[in-house]
Amino acid sequence: MTTSSFRNNTASSKVIKSHLLGCDFNPPLEEYVENIDRYIEKIINNAERFELWDDEKLIGFLACYANNLKTKEAFITMISVLPEARGRGIATKLLGNAREHCKNEGFKALYLEVRVDNMGALRLYHRLGYLEQKREDKVAVMKLELSNWAGKI
Repeated sequence: MTTSSFRNNTASSKVIKSHLLGCDFNPPLEEYVENIDRYIEKIINNAERFELWDDEKLIGFLACYANNLKTKEAFITMISVLPEARGRGIATKLLGNAREHCKNEGFKALYLEVRVDNMGALRLYHRLGYLEQKREDKVAVMKLELSNWAGKI
């Protein structure tokens, strides 16, 4: 039996890379991340990281840049769940943890980008209160207003 636990900012770059390479992104991660090692280094240095672990295996990961103190807008740069762990509400829980963190830190809005052909993710984000702001090519920019958010996950 595994023990699941949420942690923040604990995964090493090696663990994050192994996790991301284990996720079956569509399109593949290397098509939109030029250098995965630099991307992970940027996340570790600049993002809040929300993690779900089964024992010592990272199964869910969300990285959020909550560092724009001028606009008080945060941006989710990555959310990923290993294929074998999908369907357990992990993405919903990670999004909730990021939302609560950003709200508690005084942020007004939380943004993310999603491919418009990722229907499952679009449904999830809409259900959680994210509203589409614009579309650019194959990507939708979505926003969750935190100042008046009073919903439940």
